[in-house]
Amino acid sequence: MVPLSVELDITKLVDNINVNMEGLTFEESIIRLTQLIIFDKKEEIKHRVIKEYKEYPLSHMFGTNLINAQGQTILVLPPLDIQNPEKDEDLLELHMHQNELKR
Repeated sequence: MVPLSVELDITKLVDNINVNMEGLTFEESIIRLTQLIIFDKKEEIKHRVIKEYKEYPLSHMFGTNLINAQGQTILVLPPLDIQNPEKDEDLLELHMHQNELKR
């Protein structure tokens, strides 16, 4: 299997960050960066994952293979139980992480 690659032009984003960080100390830059990034709450991510599973059950019936840059499978992520997605908290959390990575 050949991995797909995507190229993004983030020049405007980098320019915006440079403008917002100009003249700040390291500590001030960290604070500013946390103000620029919106973090989802854990419960919101959980709700979104469960909602997607219930709304689109066919697309979530099979596991997901997570692969590295060399195309090697590093984790086989089994599907959640559609009837009770919160049954396995560890598995649900892995799906939450994967969901955030995709976003």
